[in-house]
Amino acid sequence: MPAKNETISITVVGHSLGAALATINALDIVTNGYNVPTGHPKKACLVTAFPFASPKVGDENFRKKFSSSEKLRALRVTNAIDIVPSSLQADITTSLETYLHLIAGTKGIDSKDFDLGGRRGIALVNKGKDALNDDCKIPAQWWVAKNKNMVQNGNDGSWSSAAPYIPPPPEDDKKK
Repeated sequence: MPAKNETISITVVGHSLGAALATINALDIVTNGYNVPTGHPKKACLVTAFPFASPKVGDENFRKKFSSSEKLRALRVTNAIDIVPSSLQADITTSLETYLHLIAGTKGIDSKDFDLGGRRGIALVNKGKDALNDDCKIPAQWWVAKNKNMVQNGNDGSWSSAAPYIPPPPEDDKKK
């Protein structure tokens, strides 16, 4: 139980994709009034986000909503050599696979090499968007009803349509 005159606040913290989620979560808390004590609507507490190495989050409307919220603050911490905060736009619903693809292929901060080494299928990048060039021969936004039977092949990470399942014929009782 807080002391009578104690100031209460909510802090959300995350790193990388978790930082993007923390930023979204902070706005969600304020927008939905979860920072307002029951029975005390004028005593909303401050919500602060500390996103570390976060990809950019939201569009212009998101930025305006975030910036105009009186009880919402953020201190975005980035590292100059980290590509995630400067080059990625986090659209949580469609960019997770792209983001994970980049993480899986990165060889570290001292290397400019990129090699998936079979850790993630390139087709996952196009799962919910059209991000690959046509040379990859992966359909755009393939995660739709007609493509839900796509399966990952072995360890190479490639994707293709699964062979249709044809149940075996019922056994003839006379053969037993």
